[in-house]
Amino acid sequence: MKVVIIMIKYFISSLVITVLMVFYSSEYTLSDNKVNEDLTKLIELNMKIHNSFEYGIGLPGYPTLAETISFGNGHCGLYATYFTEEAKKMGFEPKILDLISNINNEIELYHSVVTINLGNANFVFDPTLGIYYKSSVSDLIHSPLLADKKIGMISNASLKKYSTQLFWGNISGVKIYHDLDYYQTDLTQSQEFEITSENSFYESPYDLRALFDGKMFDNYAASEDGVTPVTFTIKFQNPVEVNRIFIGWFDRGNYPKKFTIYNDKDQEIIKMNNYKNNIGYLNKWLNSTIKTESLTFSFEEFEGQQRLLLRKLAIY
Repeated sequence: MKVVIIMIKYFISSLVITVLMVFYSSEYTLSDNKVNEDLTKLIELNMKIHNSFEYGIGLPGYPTLAETISFGNGHCGLYATYFTEEAKKMGFEPKILDLISNINNEIELYHSVVTINLGNANFVFDPTLGIYYKSSVSDLIHSPLLADKKIGMISNASLKKYSTQLFWGNISGVKIYHDLDYYQTDLTQSQEFEITSENSFYESPYDLRALFDGKMFDNYAASEDGVTPVTFTIKFQNPVEVNRIFIGWFDRGNYPKKFTIYNDKDQEIIKMNNYKNNIGYLNKWLNSTIKTESLTFSFEEFEGQQRLLLRKLAIY
């Protein structure tokens, strides 16, 4: 009788273990299948965004995907943004990462990628290059050899540098965006303000008011030639909160190499020395939101014509 009871207990224990093994195996398979299905969707999205337009300077600010497709090209930040927007619609939780790599402490490379967690694994998607990594950004930074395991073909040879061991092994800065709040309300369009300057500008349509017509490629403001520095102040009727500042230069050959922006307490909020205008505009985020009644802009040491030439100014 005792032997029978022991055998029954053994049988029940074996049955329980078998059931649990089947359950966990089934759960793992279902989970694994879900990860594979999700990964397939994201790979397809990655290539869809990659093939939507060519790599280039793109439109200034934050144009829609349709606007960028119509324009024909866009930079890495736009590729990452559009991928993230679509991935969120699909139920994923992507994060945009802006990367800075200092190659040999001389060359700074800037690039944007997107990271998404699937199951217990992290994936990095690079819609600009049309590739992805089965690794986290942290793993790629600490083990640059993983860069060689990227999946996909890079058609633009000039962009391959953003996927190399050299790039990932020299990352000096990472900024993570958990949301897509770009602060798109231009305060110069929504708030009352006055603008003053002690410098002389050409008459309308080439005076400072040309900066606030909401357009980038029509009129522009032009100061008197040879008189520097050029300074002007925007004073709002009521205090405003400022998060980023957009400045559209006349072109890539005429711009200030040195400039400073102050708040109403004469505190520097943006200071640029030896600035190089590579893309035709500056879209600068502040380190934190500031509350101010005015902003003063001071420009000097010009490249090209020795005067201020601006097409657009927006304050968000």
